[in-house]
Amino acid sequence: MNSVHSISLKANCICFALLMPVCAYAETTKVSFAPAYVGVCDGCDFSDRNMQHWRLDRTSFPSTDFSSSNMSRLSAISADFSGAIFRNARLKRAVLSNATLIGANFEAASLTDARANGADLSEVIATDATLAGAHFIGANLFAADLSGARASRTDFSSASMMGVRLQNATLREAVFDGANLIGASLNHTDLTNASFVNARLGNANFVGAIGLDTADFAGACRTGGTLFPDDTFVETLSLCAPEG
Repeated sequence: MNSVHSISLKANCICFALLMPVCAYAETTKVSFAPAYVGVCDGCDFSDRNMQHWRLDRTSFPSTDFSSSNMSRLSAISADFSGAIFRNARLKRAVLSNATLIGANFEAASLTDARANGADLSEVIATDATLAGAHFIGANLFAADLSGARASRTDFSSASMMGVRLQNATLREAVFDGANLIGASLNHTDLTNASFVNARLGNANFVGAIGLDTADFAGACRTGGTLFPDDTFVETLSLCAPEG
């Protein structure tokens, strides 16, 4: 039999499917959870919890606080974490594929080797987060703030990253192949051996970036507003064709 975890929660209504559904109303109530369940928990407090290996696939946790929790190897495929707080949380090898994380806060969180392919991470805050080896393939990172992130070997292939902020991030061997980086800020980043094959770099800002001479920009395109430390480098890229 699966082990059961007891957690104190405060929420308007929480309904989870274990062997039988459990509901908690209004006041703080002790609720028992199996590691795998479905349900809704809006604005709950899961901070500083041990949630390793939990399965939260297709659950809904908008505006929930997971600060400082250990969520390593957690599975939350297609879950809704809009506005949730993951500050200082550990999500090593967590699976967040196709999850909705709009406006979530991952400040100083660790997502080493996590999988968030196809996830909606628009407007997330992940400043100073550790994203090394994580996969964001095909993810939506519109206007996300990843400033200061440690993202070596991170895969952003085919991601939508318009307006993303990556200032001062470590992006050694990161992959941006086919990504849309229009309006992205990559000032003072470390791009040693990074790959931007077929990426759209219109109006992107690379001023102060290092390692550009080792990065692969084959097939990448720019606009007149794309900025590099060396103007001669800009001239090696073709102009982007109009979208559509």
